[in-house]
Amino acid sequence: MIFINLLLLLISCSNNKVEISDIHFPVKKNVFLKDIKCRVSNSIYVADMLTYEVPQFEDFDFFNENFDGEIEPNSATYCGKNYLKFIGNREDINGFQIHIWTKNESEKLLATLLNHLGKPNFEDDGGFEKYFIWEESDKIFILRQGYDAIIQDVKTTESDLLCLDTSNLINVAISASSNTKYSDYLEYILKNKKSISIYPYSVYKQNNK
Repeated sequence: MIFINLLLLLISCSNNKVEISDIHFPVKKNVFLKDIKCRVSNSIYVADMLTYEVPQFEDFDFFNENFDGEIEPNSATYCGKNYLKFIGNREDINGFQIHIWTKNESEKLLATLLNHLGKPNFEDDGGFEKYFIWEESDKIFILRQGYDAIIQDVKTTESDLLCLDTSNLINVAISASSNTKYSDYLEYILKNKKSISIYPYSVYKQNNK
């Protein structure tokens, strides 16, 4: 598995792009992020997790699409540049986060996920924000979109996508989906030592009507 991950990385780098949808987690941090000067921060979801923000989002694709956009700054206060962070610890990377401030790219992100992953396994519409969750064997994709965001006086659709290795980052998934019933499901499978691939949300929902 480690050899396959390294091979995928080398192939991607030879094309000057890293295709993050092809990554099979976990990957070794020192190998995957070698020579990339990331900004390291504590995760907002779980205290003992770290995030590694890459300096050049344009060097990474997601399902052959690039999401390196921004809302142009118009004041000293600025937070409108899309970013990519990898999630893990000091040894391994077990997932990533894409954050998007721009409306057009938020729409493209949702369309890309629907095109490649199909219908979500879970949806929750809270009015001002909506959750879409896909279960993909060893990965889970959690997309949260907010429809009333205003960045630099521009009304936009803000998106936050997490792709997580469920065997290592299920606590992150629980925290990220805490406003939904899907979080209850994740807590259930964690407590009962079940896997998403064997006991998906659809089965849990059927058994808990």
